[in-house]
Amino acid sequence: SEYRNVLAVGDDSQSIYSFRGANFANIMDFPKKYPDCVLYKLETNYRSVPPILDLANQVIANNTRQYKKTLQAVRKSGEKPVVVPARNTSQQSDFVATQILTIRDNGYSLRDIAILYRAHYQSMELQMELTRRGIPFEVRSGLRFFEQAHIKDIVAYLKVIANPRDEIAWKRVLKIYPGIGKATSEKIWEFFRESADPLGLIEKREIPENISRGAREGLLTLEELLSQLEEIDIQPGSMIQKIIQGSYSEYLTTHYPDYRERLQDIEELANFATQYKSLDDFLSELALLGDMEAENIIDGGLPDEKVTLSSVHQAKGLEWPVVFVIWLCEGGFPSGRSIEKEEDIEEERRLFYVACTRAKDYLFLCYPIVAEGNRAQTSFIRKPSRFLKEIDSHSYTKWLIDRSENQW
Repeated sequence: SEYRNVLAVGDDSQSIYSFRGANFANIMDFPKKYPDCVLYKLETNYRSVPPILDLANQVIANNTRQYKKTLQAVRKSGEKPVVVPARNTSQQSDFVATQILTIRDNGYSLRDIAILYRAHYQSMELQMELTRRGIPFEVRSGLRFFEQAHIKDIVAYLKVIANPRDEIAWKRVLKIYPGIGKATSEKIWEFFRESADPLGLIEKREIPENISRGAREGLLTLEELLSQLEEIDIQPGSMIQKIIQGSYSEYLTTHYPDYRERLQDIEELANFATQYKSLDDFLSELALLGDMEAENIIDGGLPDEKVTLSSVHQAKGLEWPVVFVIWLCEGGFPSGRSIEKEEDIEEERRLFYVACTRAKDYLFLCYPIVAEGNRAQTSFIRKPSRFLKEIDSHSYTKWLIDRSENQW
């Protein structure tokens, strides 16, 4: 055109979607492509109280490749962010749930509260705790944990062992295997249903004759796994690990592009299951939680009054008066897969910046001191997130759980 005018609006500090193909260089290299451009920094923030912005500014300043800027708050005062170390993920979830009820008692709606996390699997234990407490919630980062297909698959395996006459569980598990569809699963189920001892047939490797060779091979693979699970009375967390090792990991890899995230979910389920001594106890707990109607347990709330659970990626562009960020430990946030390259660390730091700047009034930054590893029954002492270490200690208040001086 005659004037060659181009207008671009963006925030380099919130570039967090490289996994979707977004290129951070697009905004950073814009002045090179348009050398006559004029840069205007929008540094006035109308959302957050000054202490939250002070913390966010400190963290993002550690990125080397950025447009230097400092957000300035329009609001005049507010509370410092709170950093909360917890003994483990269980205590972290208990703390968050307790604080939610306290905050609600102090006049905030549940709709004013969000819990943010780096990866969906990190919300599992919290979802369980909120359900136990009768605190209604919605999950923006996907389905509720136990509504996900891969979690339902794992639970179905366990149900077959606990109750060999569970038709729904049998058919779900059978259809995981090659050559077994709806019609074939019906035939196999009828074969087992007519037996007085379905697991006895499995131990003998007996299979129906009226199924294809492919289905027979799949069924034999399943029978071998179920036989291993049924032979010894092992702890449910270990059972889940055996299921992963017994071809389910391969199934995820071939059927889902996001198989790594799904495996993380299952590992977290296995870790959670380690606190139960028997399979019956574990399944009973899941059944109890599944039957609870959280909306009917808390008195005085509106029908649509729910806490929001979300990954940070899904929370971009949104805001809440009260925000909790959980799992702020090394390997949790930042992700263990994003610490090898400096450019990845800088994107993780931008992600943390986005998480903090979702909060309007109150910001809680929580981390477990001990968290599970990649295999059930293994826990490790975790270092606090490097991003927490980048914050001046005068910029936040530290709460120690169980201390009476922790005041809302």
